[in-house]
Amino acid sequence: MLDRKIEYTEQIVAFVDILGFSNLINRIEEDEKLHKTLHWALSHIKSYKKTSEMDNTAHSDLEVSVFSDCIVVTGDSENFHGVTWAVGWLQAQLLGGGILTRGGIATGKIHHSDGILYGAGMIKAYQIENSAAVFPRIVLDQDLASRIPEKYKSIYFSLDVDGLYFVDPFSFNGSVGNVEALVEDGWDPHEVYLEEVERHIKEGISSANRVDHISKWTWLSVRLSIAKENYINTGETRLTQLWKNTEQVNVADR
Repeated sequence: MLDRKIEYTEQIVAFVDILGFSNLINRIEEDEKLHKTLHWALSHIKSYKKTSEMDNTAHSDLEVSVFSDCIVVTGDSENFHGVTWAVGWLQAQLLGGGILTRGGIATGKIHHSDGILYGAGMIKAYQIENSAAVFPRIVLDQDLASRIPEKYKSIYFSLDVDGLYFVDPFSFNGSVGNVEALVEDGWDPHEVYLEEVERHIKEGISSANRVDHISKWTWLSVRLSIAKENYINTGETRLTQLWKNTEQVNVADR
């Protein structure tokens, strides 16, 4: 065993956790709806771990670890797209259930295999989550931000007032409920999603009894307002716009 080389390589590391997890746990006995939502959220996170272990899936080129209310996703040092997609889509879907998350994305040396996880990259991502994320946002390390091409950065990330880039969950085509049924009934699934997130925000602000909790929900409310205005004006998320532009380029190249 001592002769076997242990991988310890430079990778992209995303650390994400659920905000207010202890408080949520303390309330589930009295709130069945909350209990179902939390169970759904943790099941959704666990599904990332399962798909990462399967071949030819969206996450098969990533390593995923899940423990309690946290998830860590790592990928090759150039696979910023895969790591960002994984945590951004997860955050967007959890928002639809009223579950807030925050995190950090960084690069650094790490060992992540067979459930064993350690390294400087992990510590760096955790420190960003713990000290810089503050609001329900997944913050991008500034060194990594300078390496990501602008065309991707403008789609997946937004620049906050403090000069930090964060994964914008409203760039993704978030949805709630049965998308096909909503379309058949004449509803716009993403518009329904935005309305559901807004409902959770209003409930969060009205029920918050601490200033820091109010600030988190209020920050999210501002981001939602920007996203809603953009969606009303264009009828598309930024990710949809990227796909459309990519398809147009592919057609032009034929």
